[in-house]
Amino acid sequence: QTICGIIASVKTIYTKSNRQMAFLLIEDLYGQMEAVAFPNIYEKYSSNIRAGEVLEFTGKISIKEGELPKILINNNIEPINRIFSAVKNIIVVLYRKQR
Repeated sequence: QTICGIIASVKTIYTKSNRQMAFLLIEDLYGQMEAVAFPNIYEKYSSNIRAGEVLEFTGKISIKEGELPKILINNNIEPINRIFSAVKNIIVVLYRKQR
């Protein structure tokens, strides 16, 4: 699954093998969910993982009773501004064609 949201908070920890990983609280207009960036993902995308960043996350959704839904990030963390730049160009072209 792929979701988009703003990072509200970041909590980093070290694993037993002394690798860093992060737990993120992600928000959008509809609510909150937790995202888990395991060490291999965190090491690859740590420069993008900051409170206030709007990102796209790809991973597996986990829903358990009594907990916030989670996305276990297993593939990608992409800054949303790259996506909006591409969409903006498409929208401009579509708008011009409709005239």
